[in-house]
Amino acid sequence: MTIREALNRKKRIFSVLIDICIILGLVLPFVSENIVVSVAVGAWSIFGIFFFLIIGSLFFIRCPACNGQWGVIAMYAGSPFSVKKSLKYCPYCGNNIDEEIPGS
Repeated sequence: MTIREALNRKKRIFSVLIDICIILGLVLPFVSENIVVSVAVGAWSIFGIFFFLIIGSLFFIRCPACNGQWGVIAMYAGSPFSVKKSLKYCPYCGNNIDEEIPGS
């Protein structure tokens, strides 16, 4: 497995979970019978989960070779499910991210 594949896998997991939170936040008020309970309990709990997923994505997406924080780079550069193709090297350790993970 390459460093890019490992980073893409982590990014996909966080992106899918964040998208699920957004969809639940939009759909929940329409399927609930009591709108006050729906907004008070459901929306705030989904907002909390969404907030922790965003923070988690920034801190838990790390380079598998050097453990450098790739969260901001990975989440904001590229498509929603993959790291930007023009990124070739880890800014922390200098490893080519298209090569196998060193030491594995």
